[in-house]
Order: sequence, then structure tokens, then C-alpha cells
Amino acid sequence: MTDTATLPIIRLRPNAAPRAIRFGFPWVYENELVMDRRSRKIEPGQIGILEDADRNSLGLVAINPNSKIVARMLDRNVDTLIDLDWFRGKISRALTMRDRLFDAPFYRLIHAESDGLPGVIIDRFNDHFVVQPNAAWADRLIDMLVQALVDVTGATCVIKNATGRTRSLEGLDDTSLALVGTLPTNPIQVSMNGAVYMADLTGGQKTGLFFDQRPNHAFAAGLSRGARVLDVFSHVGGFSLAALAGGADHAIAVDGSAAALDLAEKGARIMGVQDQFETRRGDAFDVLTSMVEEGARFDVVICDPPAFASAKPALEAGLRAYERIARLAAQLVEEGGYLSLCSCSHAADLAKFRNASIRGIGRADRTSALIHGICRSRPSFASTIGREWIPEIIVFPSMKLLIDTCVLFPTVMRHAVLGTCRIQGWTPLWSDRILEEWAHSARKLGVDGEMQARGEIALLKAEWPKAVVSWPAEMERQVWLPDENDRHVLAAAITGSADLIVTLNARDFPRGYLKEEGLDRIDPDALLMQAFSDNPDALTRLAQETMEIANSFHGANWTLRALFKKARLPRFAKAVSA
Repeated sequence: MTDTATLPIIRLRPNAAPRAIRFGFPWVYENELVMDRRSRKIEPGQIGILEDADRNSLGLVAINPNSKIVARMLDRNVDTLIDLDWFRGKISRALTMRDRLFDAPFYRLIHAESDGLPGVIIDRFNDHFVVQPNAAWADRLIDMLVQALVDVTGATCVIKNATGRTRSLEGLDDTSLALVGTLPTNPIQVSMNGAVYMADLTGGQKTGLFFDQRPNHAFAAGLSRGARVLDVFSHVGGFSLAALAGGADHAIAVDGSAAALDLAEKGARIMGVQDQFETRRGDAFDVLTSMVEEGARFDVVICDPPAFASAKPALEAGLRAYERIARLAAQLVEEGGYLSLCSCSHAADLAKFRNASIRGIGRADRTSALIHGICRSRPSFASTIGREWIPEIIVFPSMKLLIDTCVLFPTVMRHAVLGTCRIQGWTPLWSDRILEEWAHSARKLGVDGEMQARGEIALLKAEWPKAVVSWPAEMERQVWLPDENDRHVLAAAITGSADLIVTLNARDFPRGYLKEEGLDRIDPDALLMQAFSDNPDALTRLAQETMEIANSFHGANWTLRALFKKARLPRFAKAVSA
């Protein structure tokens, strides 16, 4: 229980704006806080009060000065008592939601910040519950958390799972044990998506089953009727058993764990599909290589590897591993078949993972069309494999880009950026004010320059009719940038749900302020290089077309490198002229 009158106080630095916290961001990092000797002496897991630099209260937080995430938001009301009733309320709300979503008591009951318990994972297996208290505050209050769980759900067994990298980052132990009841001696039978899985709650990976893959299992099963299916990194048969439940003719599960494959085989026997199911134990890269050499082909191939890039230092090596998996797996897909690739790497965002996977598919001398993308706790996508590129069926979520005036005004840069949007399926955004600034900038070229700009603007509006965004007048007063004349750009980006602001003016758009709004910025050269790494042939053709237009219009004889270097796109200039 917390007594707010005696709670320690931590305070944001003057240059750390509190807007993100007020808008719901759940974490405060070390570099955003005044970390003096008093703050550093706060015991890990202690509840405290977070204040902004002006000493206004922002809410109750769990503090761990030994972690990069020093504060985790618990409650906006600083008078709230973090007691047994508080825990019961959180768990009751989560239970009510899951009862509406699932028809059987097998699911993730608590998903950390999403359910108001930061750093806490609770998976339910009927009356057995596996708790991962991955933050110091939850470990400190574990008894109260578990008592509330028993009170609300009637749990007969509660297991503390202390494995995982996150606990070590919080300075916590790695001892797993039963907190209520006794550790089960046999795996738990779980029905999900028509399949039967055997979950080892004590010796299996994570909590015993990957509930977060449930929708992806169901999607793969829908592709698998009458198919030959390969499930790589299968654990206890997640995708392969779902595929068999969906009508697959045959499925092979590949994993390095003999124990996991034994559980998969047991699930197949209970389902009555053991004759259509086989397992292959070994290193996935070695097994895939052997299958390629054997000339094996499958209608559906799914790869769900572990986190190859669990932290930023491992990012490049991890992306190379994802690329290699995609290259090997793509060679095993029958033409017209489906390849599904998954990632649970926190350091590899969806774009980086997708690009690495597409590079791998290309290096297997295969082409693909993205048909399904999902980004929950595991980014993944499915693609068809064949010889022809069919862009009409791409439904992967496109990136939205707010294009600043300084990018639209220069002809070569505008042609390159918007051409790239067409190629990549990205959605450009702008506002009437941004377009008017473009026309105003063109006045320096004389009346003809402005008239030409207005003609180009009219053509742009006709081609991208949904690109213009508008916003309530008060929004510009609610957002903040160092230069008030740039706030309309930020307001447009927020209104249009942009992912990035494309601008040359990095100084005018500090990343710290953009982060508070869930945004980032990118300069045009970096944007084009990202697209070039994904699709070099198409970007090179675009560059050549741009050069031909520029030379024809000006009666000049530019080379690719000279033209794009002059257009302030030096890296792109070097890439397309190589």
C-alpha cells in the first residue's frame, strides 16, 4: 500500500517536455529526468510521484534508478493507493475484456502497459496462470499481485516465470517457482484455432505457448487447405498444427528442441492427424539448406524465428539473419505458393524487417507480392512467391509521409521523392498552406516561375486527391516547435497520421518534440536510399527518367551523379550512378 505523503518525487529536466506523458506515453527514460544523488538512492521498485520541471504532478510511477526506463506510469491520480483493491481492479477489467474476446480460458490475460500493469505479463491456461513480473515494481509487489489474481480468477496454480532478458536489465533474479499450488508435472492441453497444443508451463519457452501468434496461426491455416506446409522454428507446432486443423494435406515441423517436437507430435495424435504430420529436428539454417539441396517444395512455408535482433547492437547481424532465412525459405516455396515470415525482434522495426526479408527473397531469384501484414507484438507478413510481380494485390500498410515545402519546391527532388512514393506504395501528404508556401517560394523566379508552380500544384492535387490534410485552428496552438512558423507542418503530420516528416530542415524539427507526437523526420536523401536498398532497379529507372526530363527541359547534359548531387541528394546520386 502506498502513502502518497511519504512518496519520493522524481522530476523531469527543463528540456524534457511532459506532453508525451500527458498524452499517455507510459515510460520515462533516464536522460529525461533529474537524476541526482537523492534520486539514485531510491530503491528499485519503489512507487513515487513524477513531476514536470515546474513541479506539477504527472502521476504515480514505479521507479527503478538502475534501469534505462527509470519510471513507468501506474496511475494519473497521485492520490491513488497502489493496494490490493487497485490490483483487483486492473485484473477484473482485463478479465472482462478477455471473456468477450475468447470462448475458452486460454489467452494472455495481462499484456503489460496495455492493461495498466507495466512490465507484467500473465498468460492463462484455464486455472493455471504464468506470471512474468519483468519490472522491479511488480517483483517487489508480487505477493499482492498474485493475491489479487487468485481473488479475481480463482486460480489454483500461479507460476512465476523469471526467465528472459528484460528481468536482467531490471536487475532482477532468474528464479522461477510456484507461488500458488504446485508446479504441474504434465503439459497443459490447449485448444486454439481448431488445433490442440501441449504447453509445458515449467520447461517450455516463455510461458509455454505463444498466445500472441494466435491470429497469425489462423491466417496461415486459411492458406493451407489441401497444401503441403513447412513450419520452421515451430516450437510445439504452432503453425503446422493450425494448418492441419485448417485442412492441410501434410505438414512438417522443424525445431532445434526435441522436447518441443515431442509435444507437437502429442498434439497431432490428440487431433488425429499424426499420419499427416512429421517433425525434423536440427538447426533451422542447416535444415533449410538441406531441403533446398534436396529440391523440396511446399505450398506454404512459415518461419517464426527467435529474436535475432533483441537489442540495437545486434541489429545489423539480426537483419542479415532474417535476410538469410528469407533467401533459404523462398527457394522452398512452390510457384504461386505462400511464404510467411515473422519477427519478435524489438530492435528491428517493421520497415527494416520487411526490407531484409524482401532482399532475401530477391537474392533467392524469386519475386513476391505482399498480401498480408500484421503488427502486434510480432511483426510479420505473408507473400506469394512466383515469377511475376503483381502490385495490384499488395495490401501491406503503406507508410504516410508529410512532405515539407523545402522538398516540394525543387523540381528534381520533388520528382524523385514522389516517384519513389509511387514505386513503394507510400502515401504523400501536404496541406494547402504547404502548397501555398511552394508557390510563394517560386515567386523569386519571377511571374513565370510562380505560374509554373501553380500549374504543377494543380496537377499534383489531381494525381493525389487525398494528400491534402486540414486541421482545426486550435491545433497549432496545442503543438510546439522552436519556430512557430513550422508548427503548421507538425499539425498537418498529426492530422494525417503521418509516420515521417520529409524535410531538409532538421534543426527546425527536433526529434525530441516529434517523439512526443509519435513522429520522426527523415531527409529526402535518406528516404531515397531506404527505398533504393529495397528496390534498386526501379529507383535507378526513376533517376534516369528524372535526368532525361531535366536535360530535355533545360537543354542540358546532366549526368546522374551531377544532377542529383546538385539537387542535394548526394548518397542517392552515388548509388544510382554506380
